[in-house]
Amino acid sequence: MNATTAHLDALLHARHIVFVGGAALAKSISACREIGYVGRISIVSRTRAEIGGIACLPSLAALDGVPDAAFVAVRNTETVEVVRELAALGVKACVCHAGGFADAGEAGLEAALLDAAGPMALLGPNSYGVLNYLDGVALWPDHHGGSPVEHGVALICQGTRVCLGQPVLDRALPLAYVVQVGNQVQLDVAHWMDVLLDDPRVSAIGLCFDSLTDVAGFSRAVLKAREKNVPVVVVKASRSDGMGQFGADRIYDALFERYGIVRAASQLELLEILKFLALSGPLTGRRLGVVGCTGADATLAADFAAANRLLLPQPDITCRARLAAYLAPARLANPLDCSQAARVGRQALADCFTQFLTDGLDAGVLLIDYPGERHGTRQAWDMAINAWIDAYSRTTLPMAVVSNFPEKIPAAVCHRLASVGITPLRDLESALRVLDAAVRVSEGWVVTPAAPLAYARQHDDGDDGPGISPAETDGELQTETVAERAVVEDEPAGSRRVPGLIRVNLRSREEVERAVEMVGQRTRAGRCEALHLLIEPMLEGASVEVVVGVTRDPVFGPVLTLGAGGALVDLIEDSQVLLLPASAEEIEDALRSLRCFVLLEGQRGNPPAELPTLVAAIAQIARLVAAGPNGIIHPVVAEPVREPARSAA
Repeated sequence: MNATTAHLDALLHARHIVFVGGAALAKSISACREIGYVGRISIVSRTRAEIGGIACLPSLAALDGVPDAAFVAVRNTETVEVVRELAALGVKACVCHAGGFADAGEAGLEAALLDAAGPMALLGPNSYGVLNYLDGVALWPDHHGGSPVEHGVALICQGTRVCLGQPVLDRALPLAYVVQVGNQVQLDVAHWMDVLLDDPRVSAIGLCFDSLTDVAGFSRAVLKAREKNVPVVVVKASRSDGMGQFGADRIYDALFERYGIVRAASQLELLEILKFLALSGPLTGRRLGVVGCTGADATLAADFAAANRLLLPQPDITCRARLAAYLAPARLANPLDCSQAARVGRQALADCFTQFLTDGLDAGVLLIDYPGERHGTRQAWDMAINAWIDAYSRTTLPMAVVSNFPEKIPAAVCHRLASVGITPLRDLESALRVLDAAVRVSEGWVVTPAAPLAYARQHDDGDDGPGISPAETDGELQTETVAERAVVEDEPAGSRRVPGLIRVNLRSREEVERAVEMVGQRTRAGRCEALHLLIEPMLEGASVEVVVGVTRDPVFGPVLTLGAGGALVDLIEDSQVLLLPASAEEIEDALRSLRCFVLLEGQRGNPPAELPTLVAAIAQIARLVAAGPNGIIHPVVAEPVREPARSAA
């Protein structure tokens, strides 16, 4: 842990905070008091004599003692000098609220800010700051709300929208920490994960970002979370690059898959998944017991469960006999219609729930939609909630209450359910995606975690290290599964985006010459220049062709792409992405996930491919290309399994 990271403890548990700015600091002081801060507050302002009932000091030099942390809310042009003075005083950590740095094209000003901070931990710039609901510490520019908790989730965000209070508070999400990292000039998402994971009161971590700055550090932090059994859930914005290109996003998916990170589809789904993990924990199986009041509830629940690979096992004969005391025989199914038992009263309904939920299930779900307040009494709905709570107290099963529409469970009911450990989830369709995510956390923990990535983002210093020439690799790549060599091109030229650089099935010298001319035309049209053009014999009688691509991403380093080759390249979208280094097992799993894998297994009388040899060839290509700066697109032909030679009679 470096010095700035060690100083983050002073930011999270500050006993003396100095706020620097103007009248807008009144909201920051209020936020600090609302969260229950009992430490010392100082205010430095050149324009105000008093803010929030606290007398202001004219300068940092007038401070009595050295604060642990600072919240700086002055103009970007003034921020650098304030930070420099704070560092000189010995303040350990600082939040820079102002924007107008790299986010506005002022990279030089941001570099000056980083230099001014020195060893001081710097959050931002362009940051909202940090909230600590466990210990009552807030360096935040506005009201947030919320209540103290004994344990909960840590929310680390690049943007601000999901950090803002109301959407979080309405969903009864137990928040332990909220950190908005801003421009990440010094401290990024990985730094904060590493520090917050040292707090055993953190039950899950939620991340919201556009991109990562340190993939290697992030992979180490995720492995640390895995060691501590703390689930990590991500919502990543910028799925496309604005032009419909999803290449980089697929690399992020490969990263998440590698480390068992659950990816949420939206910010609200992120909050719902985190809430379930905090209150109920990961699910160890996919068997749900669903209770509703109408046939429509049952049909929708069954449809959404199937879409998320969740199971609704039917009650066995013993369970059906127990339920028959409360329900008609026609109602003894999963999903269970309990409207009849509801007329009997809370005790009977609780008994019915309990009998149903003891039948080898992994989780229980109650579907309920409260009527609007103008419809008068909600007694029947409150009784169902009370009966569900009673049943929860009699079992060890994770349980949730779900509405068909987000607004159909009152906030007070959500908070009451959360207080006893039952998770309130809003919207049936997304709720079952949440339960699937909770299962996938457990499934990911069963798999041995991949090693941390070692690649560090390369700086543009003009030296990417030595490359590998065809002459160096030719001998090593001689395997029977490699049909031909590839056109190896300079990566910055973006040649992997130029189609038609590989020509196959050439039968004469004239065809080869025409192919060479065509490749030259395409590379010139694509503004890239081929360094080497290799011509190899075409392997006949192959089983199936697989395209192997290795590219070098500026953030992730070498990336392996496997896909359907030959004529299938233009017919179907069928590929998988792996981060390197990748083991033989990971390569084989990626091949098996391709739709074209049925061809490798053998189909309609065709022999299966030599899979171990194919995997070994792909691993060899990846290893060789990953060692240099160039990318490669390589067709690899899998030969059929050879029949053992028969001895002569």
